[in-house]
Amino acid sequence: MGALRYGWMERWTPAGHYTQLPLSDFLLAVLVVVLLMAAGNVINAYFDTTEDRINKPDRAIVDRLVKRRVLIIAHQALNTVGIGIACFLAWKYSGFGQFLLPVTVSFLLWRYSARWKSRPFIGNLVVAGLLGLVPIWLGIVESPFHTMGSERWELMWPLLGFGGMAFGIGMAREIAKDARDEAGDRVAGKNSIPIQFGRHAARMWVAGILFSMAAVYVSSILVLIPSMERGMLLPWMSPLPFILLAIFSSILKTPSWKWTDRWILVALIAGFVQCFWIPAP
Repeated sequence: MGALRYGWMERWTPAGHYTQLPLSDFLLAVLVVVLLMAAGNVINAYFDTTEDRINKPDRAIVDRLVKRRVLIIAHQALNTVGIGIACFLAWKYSGFGQFLLPVTVSFLLWRYSARWKSRPFIGNLVVAGLLGLVPIWLGIVESPFHTMGSERWELMWPLLGFGGMAFGIGMAREIAKDARDEAGDRVAGKNSIPIQFGRHAARMWVAGILFSMAAVYVSSILVLIPSMERGMLLPWMSPLPFILLAIFSSILKTPSWKWTDRWILVALIAGFVQCFWIPAP
């Protein structure tokens, strides 16, 4: 959110026009995301005790360092504070979206951990979708300062683009993580894509999604900015080397899912951090 706000929104035309939200409220909006995602991780740890002992024995802390009831209390506390801050922002700016989106995210994170994580595709789509909602959340909290329809869409369209890329790349990462955690998921009775369809199918899904996202991304840049000199396109391509490395590590005869996961994560980070240096029109 910081990279989008102080990279793209501050620098692009009209300069500084998109960043009307006070810094204190922007930090509150960031805190809403942090608290809700923290709550999601806490409740996920609660439901994933069995598989974490197998997949991450050195990092599994539930029932060893932290009691399960503590996780339930922490989950409720984090959710309550996060949604409370969202309610404050909704009240201050008379916006329904500032309340509705966090409540929806909280519900989806709970359902993901409790039910949907064990279902192929559904759980992956939910987590990838939540990642894609982060840029849209930034647009929602900034939108009260852009009441005109044209202004609001000028703000939201690029954020929807960032969110769409994050969703697609995040989907590939979720499948790669399922392949990495297959052993523990089998013991826990979960039915992920690698378990139901096999590791070869998981490889094809990850590589296919990443290749498609790379093609869509490059094509979109070329279409949307046709007048840009070819040399100026290079700063836009920061995520591509890492996407290619992720594809390569996933299609090996013996895939390195650990590195696939890491390269995809770096590609996601590069896609947002490049907001600080991509050339403004």
